[in-house]
Amino acid sequence: MKRSKLKFYQNLIIISLVFLSGCAGYMRNTKAARTLFNRREFKDAAIEYTKQIGKIGNEELLALLDTAISYHYAGDYKNSIKYFLKADKLSEKLDMISVSRQIASLAATDYVLKYKGEDFEKILINTYLAMDYLMLGDLEGAMVEVRRINQKLKRYSKLCKCDYKLNPFSIYLSGLIFEMNGQSEDAYIDYEKVARIMQQFPLIKNDLRRIAGRAGRKQENNDPANDLKWRNLFGRAKPQAADKSYGELIVFFESGRSPQKHQETRVIAIPVYHRRKSLTAFAEVYVDGRYYDRTYVLNDIEKTAIRELKEKNMRMLAKQSVVTAGKIALAHQIGKETKNPIAGHLALMFFHATNKADTRSWLSLPKNIQLSRISLPAGNHNVTLKLYSRYNNLVNTIKFGNIEIRQKGKHFISYRAVQ
Repeated sequence: MKRSKLKFYQNLIIISLVFLSGCAGYMRNTKAARTLFNRREFKDAAIEYTKQIGKIGNEELLALLDTAISYHYAGDYKNSIKYFLKADKLSEKLDMISVSRQIASLAATDYVLKYKGEDFEKILINTYLAMDYLMLGDLEGAMVEVRRINQKLKRYSKLCKCDYKLNPFSIYLSGLIFEMNGQSEDAYIDYEKVARIMQQFPLIKNDLRRIAGRAGRKQENNDPANDLKWRNLFGRAKPQAADKSYGELIVFFESGRSPQKHQETRVIAIPVYHRRKSLTAFAEVYVDGRYYDRTYVLNDIEKTAIRELKEKNMRMLAKQSVVTAGKIALAHQIGKETKNPIAGHLALMFFHATNKADTRSWLSLPKNIQLSRISLPAGNHNVTLKLYSRYNNLVNTIKFGNIEIRQKGKHFISYRAVQ
């Protein structure tokens, strides 16, 4: 057999093996973990997901992300931090992918590349890390993640110039952590960003009014030159002074399941997100048997994912038109060099068979992230969440029991409604 023939068949076998392992492995191997996760058995799900870490394949990042978020929901924040830090490090490494590996994907499919995550997923790595540190009372650790969040937001928004990548929850969380750290000016800037991106978020007006005085910006509420800006956003109101004998309850509520990628085939195969049904829409917060407020969506992950993929697909279609022409030319060349038309036809059939969309994504994410902030007198309080559907039907009642609210302190609780 000629050297060129041997080289061709060797390469074909290698690409086939990589493709097959990437295409089927992770989803099949994590079926048990997903079942446990959907039953809210998060600790057991995390243990199952860890079995996929370090295995040969291109889904190492997904295994780390699924493990980390499962530990987060299980309340094991130290293990969550451990795996999210590994995921963040790997994600940064994969962002610097070599040109040669990208060229390899042109010959077959993007599955030959290691999954490096969507931009919004990579920002959420540091967002969850910040939440983990807050749940552990580690403000210094949370501040480190705030800096990482802001670095990534600046980088991604600059590349695409699109507001939807400016994750409002991550920015708000950054402002909250700055506020806790006594950096009122930085907190004000982040809260104002949220107000610009998501004016309909009900809590932001009180946050801005509260922090304005601390940041030396009281005039922005009272100065006639700035009054129009505030009226347009929130209507007329004066800043409210915080009662020093009070503390604050902050609720992180995550609802539903993020959309899942499926393949859509036209001339070429592209990934598209399909929404997954979610029963729970929001939660109401009860303290000592009394209704205080509800949770409000601050990050619509479903909407962001769909918009980001549509933008990505536009670039992909341009790339794939060149790739398809290249594959046809390569198959023709193989038949010519081997003087065997059948080899050329087989190569073309293989290239068509590997015309597969990359449908990998971080499936354990919620549909959205919601928030509620409630000012409470210092002391012990009994907290309950009542979960409702979009039609205002009661879905579930979650009792947190007695929690301690400290004077001028913040107490965090977190709940994930999977269905």
